[in-house]
Amino acid sequence: MNNEIIDKYKLKDKLLEYFNIGSDCDFYILTRDKSAFEYGTMSFSDFKEFDEEQVDDIINFLFNENNTKDASFFKEHKEEIENIRLIMESLKKRQKDSKTI
Repeated sequence: MNNEIIDKYKLKDKLLEYFNIGSDCDFYILTRDKSAFEYGTMSFSDFKEFDEEQVDDIINFLFNENNTKDASFFKEHKEEIENIRLIMESLKKRQKDSKTI
């Protein structure tokens, strides 16, 4: 990851593109406790499609009021941000692989 300051609007656009928001999104949020899997009571209605609201939550987390004017946040959290980037790359690869099957 380079040291340039990330524009939150460009980041949002990239995240919307990455998660295919408004298109064919394959990412979902579990809306129940995971223990429902153990009881066999989990159903499709317990999942919500990942949407722009979750992207906004990510953006707000990364660009909270204490960090918007201070690039030191990115320096201090470089490892965490890199881990998020790697996870996103891995998820994107899985998504592409699952569409080719």
